[in-house]
Amino acid sequence: MPRFFTRHQQDIWQDSAFSNQLRKSGRKTLIVAALITDLFLVSPSVLAVSRGYHTYAVIDTSASWSREALVISSLRLLQAGVTPISIPSVIAELRLGKAEENATCYVDGKR
Repeated sequence: MPRFFTRHQQDIWQDSAFSNQLRKSGRKTLIVAALITDLFLVSPSVLAVSRGYHTYAVIDTSASWSREALVISSLRLLQAGVTPISIPSVIAELRLGKAEENATCYVDGKR
């Protein structure tokens, strides 16, 4: 079963409860969504990749100040190795998946 963390801070990695629980879970794949792309989506996603997590950033859940800010944020995510994804794609891969086995792997947090 997926786990959800809700925080109201820019850098979720500063929350030791989050970091400790994630480390203990053994999960290596993260799906990150946020309110504002360039403030709350980019930083935690890029840091997750630097910590060895395969990270998906749900682009269409976030707002941006401008079209240019969204493009720049998306490029930054791509450069860091984050996989951009949309809400329909998340649903399809988690629920329906390419095959039931793949969907189960993602839900269990494995690649």
